Amino acid sequence: MFSLRRSALALVLALTPLLPSATLAEVPTEDVSRGTAQQLLDALQRKDADGVYQLFGGSLARQSSIERVRERLNMAPRVLEGSVRQVVRGLDTGIVDLTLRTERGVDSLRLVVNPEGKLIGYELGTTTEPVDDIAQGFIEDLGRGRWLAARSHLVLSLQDTFTTSYLAQRWGDLQRRTGPFRSIDNVVTAASGGPEQLVLVNASFARGPVTFYVILDERNRITGVDFPLDRRQG
Repeated sequence: MFSLRRSALALVLALTPLLPSATLAEVPTEDVSRGTAQQLLDALQRKDADGVYQLFGGSLARQSSIERVRERLNMAPRVLEGSVRQVVRGLDTGIVDLTLRTERGVDSLRLVVNPEGKLIGYELGTTTEPVDDIAQGFIEDLGRGRWLAARSHLVLSLQDTFTTSYLAQRWGDLQRRTGPFRSIDNVVTAASGGPEQLVLVNASFARGPVTFYVILDERNRITGVDFPLDRRQG
């Protein structure tokens, strides 16, 4: 099973990433982290792809591009306003929690900022978006090759492991058995409202239908997906 299940230690690991040790001077100040968050909010409200991409650092910058950011922004609901809820200093990163009010409701976003004030990770948090829409969007992003967008649906503690290249490889393995992805047929919420929510996403491929089992936590973040090839089907 291609498991993205969140361990009890996940939140701690997200707040204190296992990166090379750093001195206190190498930790971004609260002002630096808050400034980066404000720049991102301003760019999101303007749907400024270049402004968003210029804030990326590390693997986040390497795995993305201005064109991909622009595509994602064009698909995303317009951000009406945003605010910083809290800033936490980790071992060598700053963690910023944001609240966003969009055309579709209220979302939350967690940012990871390095000492240079660059974004090196982010996680979509609790959202008012229905779980079936989230699961459908995740599979749709995979099917269209939008690896970074798909990765953003995952809990932050797993994004370093499940890189864009890993997601692309897993999807390629699947399509070698099923043929090319065609469309999402329907989505069924099997369990919701609890600590573990299950959504079944039924999709069409060249050689027939495929069902994905998408698992979300109580904050509507994806913690697992069961691929048909893992169940020895398809």
